[in-house]
Amino acid sequence: MNLSNPPLSNPNQFLPDLDGFSYNPIPTPSHPKQYRAIGIIQGKYTPLEGKLTKGVMETRDGQKCDSVILSRAIGSIKNYVDVNVSQNWIVYPHKIRNSDQLYLQIVGISPCEDLSHIVSEKSLKKDYFSIRGEILYFNRKAEKVIVKIRFNRKIKGKKSRFFKLELKGTIENNSIHHFYSLDTILEDNKLVIKKYIDLGLIAVNI
Repeated sequence: MNLSNPPLSNPNQFLPDLDGFSYNPIPTPSHPKQYRAIGIIQGKYTPLEGKLTKGVMETRDGQKCDSVILSRAIGSIKNYVDVNVSQNWIVYPHKIRNSDQLYLQIVGISPCEDLSHIVSEKSLKKDYFSIRGEILYFNRKAEKVIVKIRFNRKIKGKKSRFFKLELKGTIENNSIHHFYSLDTILEDNKLVIKKYIDLGLIAVNI
């Protein structure tokens, strides 16, 4: 997802390798139709016994999500992050196969202890997720939206990879195959739509 390797100016403030994170944990998209699914969770990560890489994330309001630490983040989190206290975690949301439950991939922590400026800019509370992708399904009555998120890096000779996320809420009618930018928050282990922008129809050959 538009990955790079910025230097760590302070090892006690672990940053994931994403452009712009030293200033904003969720940077401005580099392209109007840049795919992504990324969020900030304020909570405590409890590793499974004997396994730092797998555990449970509990948010400040008691929501729990199965979580894994991505391999590139393990060393820095192990050495510099206190998992016994609440942190502002940077995460990728994914859906557990054959389930409605979310799980989180941890890529680091926010260097900002106070995220109020981000919350106020979005007029949202914490546990915020930016979801950008193609609308595949929408049921207004059920308040169900399915978004397709492509990986922005394409491997030569292979089809581009993607995954799907289910969101709760409503959007515009006739939105199938449109590219949407959605501001969501985590409520009852679901990503709930609070704001959205329809960025138009996606070309068939993309």
